[in-house]
Amino acid sequence: FLIDVLIILCATMVLFIRLSTLPTLWLKNAPKVQASDNTYYDAVMNSHLCEAYFQRAYCYLILVKNYKEVPLILNPYTDDSQDTNVAKDSEEDIVKQVKADLETALATNSAKST
Repeated sequence: FLIDVLIILCATMVLFIRLSTLPTLWLKNAPKVQASDNTYYDAVMNSHLCEAYFQRAYCYLILVKNYKEVPLILNPYTDDSQDTNVAKDSEEDIVKQVKADLETALATNSAKST
C-alpha cells in the first residue's frame, strides 16, 4: 500500500511539473508568434499570456502545497541539450514566483473580474 501511495505521489509531481512547462513555453514564444503573424493581435496575445501565467502559478502552488520544495523551471526545454537534473528550489522562492506570476497575469489587463 505504501509503495502504491509513493508511486502516485511521484507521478503527481511529475505531471504538475510537466504541466507547468507548457505555459512557460508559451510565455517564451508568444511574442515571436506575434512578430510573424499580423492577425495575432495584442488583446489575444495578452489574454493567452494571462492564462499562461495563471496556469504556471497554479501548478507551482499545487506543487509547493504538496511537496514544499520542487524544481522551479522558468525556461522551457527546447531541445535535448538542456540539463534535466535540476535542483529543488526553496518553498519561499516558489511562493515568490507564484505571486509574481499572478501579479503579471493581472497586469496584462486581460483577467476578467466578477
